[in-house]
This record gives sequence, structure tokens and C-alpha cells, in this order.
Amino acid sequence: MKRMIGSFAVCLVLFLAVLPVQAISTREPVTACFTKTPVVLLTFDDGPHRWHTPLLLEILEKYKVPATFFVVGLRCVENPELLRRIHEKGHTIANHSWSHPRLQNLDEKTVEEQVRFCNQAVEAITGVRPRFFRPPGGHWNQTVLRITDEKGMYLVLWTLNGCDVSADTPDKIARSVLANTTPGTIILLHDGFDRTLEALPAIIEGLRARGFFFANFDQAFPVRTEPVPLTASNPQ
Repeated sequence: MKRMIGSFAVCLVLFLAVLPVQAISTREPVTACFTKTPVVLLTFDDGPHRWHTPLLLEILEKYKVPATFFVVGLRCVENPELLRRIHEKGHTIANHSWSHPRLQNLDEKTVEEQVRFCNQAVEAITGVRPRFFRPPGGHWNQTVLRITDEKGMYLVLWTLNGCDVSADTPDKIARSVLANTTPGTIILLHDGFDRTLEALPAIIEGLRARGFFFANFDQAFPVRTEPVPLTASNPQ
């Protein structure tokens, strides 16, 4: 059962309900959720990891924060129960390729397989096919964009790199994120580093203190493309 409960989740729903639903294009990468509403999107690449993912999920559950996990297909097959837990907690599961190669160095057939195989692994384990794709390292070209477009997926990059792959300390990671986040920011972090786990509580608490709410990609970019009118007979 998905556990998106608590006052923060309720407030987020109210914020999103009064906004027009954002239309996004498959013809160019998504780099932000363009809104004046103080919503931020936490994203985590490269999981699931046997040791780090459970701790990451515990932190997100403690703070009632929805997030988006860009997962690697091979790691999903190795850790299917963790992928199910991510899904059951109400987070968005997105595609980060089958084996995390540098896609622009590959031929078209191999790129297509990298996207397709990861989709198939996620769908086989969770029953849900990913709608969003982030190329490893953020490296993409027109072939990558076209293949994701043909599959009805959105190619996603980020607004703000948390730089947790580098040797930055948890404190530096948190301070950088807090200093550079604005409404609609997509924050890039990673599943698999101790320093990310250590920085995350400070990031969440700091952004909430500034009035931000958190959304996953399914909430920020829902399937419907037209806003539902707010009327007395059709409340949201």
C-alpha cells in the first residue's frame, strides 16, 4: 500500500490541485518543473542498491517525502524486492538504462535495447512501465531523444546537480542544494553513497524551513495533458 500520508502530503496535493497541469514535450529534455509554486523534485540515480536503498527509503518515509528513482535495469533484476518497496512506498520509478553505458557512443540498436530492457525489467517486477528516462551521466544526442520519444517517454535531465558523486562532504552537499534551489527545481542525487544519506535530512529540513514541498515525477507531470476545471461539481 502506498504511504503518501501526513500533513505535508496533504498540503502538496492542495498546491498541485490549484495549478494548471504542466504540458511537457517529448521533443526536448525536461530540465525543470516550470512553476511558481514552491515544489521541488528529489531524484536519485543508479539504484537500487542492497545496502543504501533501504536506508534511503527509511529517510524518505520518516519525512513523508515522495521522490523519483532513476533505476538501472541490471540492478533491478538483482534486487527485485527493493524495487517493489520503492514502488509500494509511492515513489516514481524511472528508467536509467539497462547497464549504465555512455549512450552517445553506442549505435541506435544498442541504445534502443538499453531503454527497452530496463523498461521490461521494471514492468515485470512492479507492473508499471516507466514514463521517464534519464541517460547515464546526462549524456544524450538526437538518437537517444528520438528513441525515448518513439517509446512515448520523456527524456529527463536536472536543474541542480547535488554533486554527491564527488568527494564533497555531506555538509557541503546540503549547503549547495539549499543555496541553489528555486520553485520547480529537479535535484540530482544518487542512490549508493553514504554522504548522500548523511546530507539528505539537512536538505529536506532546510527546504521545508524555506516553505518548499516535495513531489515525485508522477505528481508533477501527470498523464493527463489538460487541466481539469475547478467547479463546484468537480472539486479536486
